Amino acid sequence: MVRLDAAALWDRLDLLGRSQNWLAGQVGVTPAYLSMLVNGGRSPSGRIRRRMQKALGVTRSLQLFRTEDEHERP
Repeated sequence: MVRLDAAALWDRLDLLGRSQNWLAGQVGVTPAYLSMLVNGGRSPSGRIRRRMQKALGVTRSLQLFRTEDEHERP
């Protein structure tokens, strides 16, 4: 399962001077859905991951996302 690395996301948004709401608009999702991704409540699809990388200017998936074994979740 792939999860968004929230700390990496906040660092990137801070570097760009952008907000979570801005990113939601760029990716084509609602701010509420993006919040679920940030908080680990949802796993982003491949399409959402690619859009996030493009919007944030990230070339490597590992800069924003991590792979998680389902057994690691509480």
